[in-house]
This record gives sequence, structure tokens and C-alpha cells, in this order.
Amino acid sequence: MVEILHQHEKQGGAMRPYHQMEEFRSSLVKCSLSDMGFEGNKFTWCNNREGPYFTKERLDRALGNLELTLSFSDCCFQVLAAHSSDHSPLVMHLKKGGRRYDSKGGGKERIFRYEASWKLHDECTKIVANCWSPQVQQRGSHLWWSQQCLGKCKEDLVKWSSTILMQQRKVIQSKMAQLASLQEVNTGTNIGMVA
Repeated sequence: MVEILHQHEKQGGAMRPYHQMEEFRSSLVKCSLSDMGFEGNKFTWCNNREGPYFTKERLDRALGNLELTLSFSDCCFQVLAAHSSDHSPLVMHLKKGGRRYDSKGGGKERIFRYEASWKLHDECTKIVANCWSPQVQQRGSHLWWSQQCLGKCKEDLVKWSSTILMQQRKVIQSKMAQLASLQEVNTGTNIGMVA
């Protein structure tokens, strides 16, 4: 059952019957669950309609029992902008304020993963081609040469992605923040598109 806890978690549309919300609250009490809170827009769903038919509600929430609350007392749940669904995704951060524990700590090297979207960039194709070029002097066995090419390719792709693609990440983050802001103030009227 998808339900709100209180009438203020709904904007637009018909008033939610009190007994439905009360049954949901009673179910949470019986299961010893409580709302873990959130950061961001309180409305996590909208019906994508305009004018008097527009409705938005807080249908998605993080619930936890006492054990979870004590084990993760410093966590927070962030409501992100909805971009491919009518529901907003929730992300759990292990520290308050949306700051995650430092994944670089402990001296562990970050795992390299090739991103499929990189193949859309000519620069990436050139980097891979240069690293595997037949003009590269071949010394030692084929296995040794392959390891050298893989290492060089990884090194060059990491360098390229951290400089060039960081700009794209900043643009995406900016657009997602703009989208979240527009969704937060949305009242069902046509307020424009994100450029």
C-alpha cells in the first residue's frame, strides 16, 4: 500500500481520507518502524499533470526499526530530482549533510572501470588507438606487451576522464540541481523546461 502519513504530505487533488492515513500509521507502530527523515524536496511523487489536476505527495520514504536507527545514527536520506520516473529516488548517506565517508581512505587504490559512454567521445577512441598502435615498440613477450598497453591505456583514460569529463559531471550536477529546484516549486503550471 502506498500512503502518506499526514495531510501536509499531499498537495493538490482530493483530501486523503483520515482512516487511510491512520491505518498506515498504525501499521508502522505494529511493525516498530519509524520514518528516518530526509533532506531535500518532501514531495517524492507527482502525477505529471497541469492545473487543477496536478498532485504531488510524499509516497517514498525510508523506514527503520530501533536497531537500524542505532546502528546508523549518523546517516541521512537525500531526495534526488526525478528524471526518468514520476518518483524521486532516495539515497542513503552514511553521514549527515549528504557527505559520505571518504572512500579514498585506508590507502586502497580506486578500481578502474571503463565507462560505456566514453566510446561516444572521439578523444577516448584516440587514446585507446594510440595505446594499442602497432607503432608502439614491442619488447618482450606478447603477454608483457599486452600488459604494458593495458596499463598505459588505463593511465591515459583515468587522466582524460578526470579532467575532460569532470566538466561534464559539473554540468550534469548543475542541471540536476536546477531540475530539483523546479520540481520543488512546481504547482502544476507550465514553468518551463531545463535548458
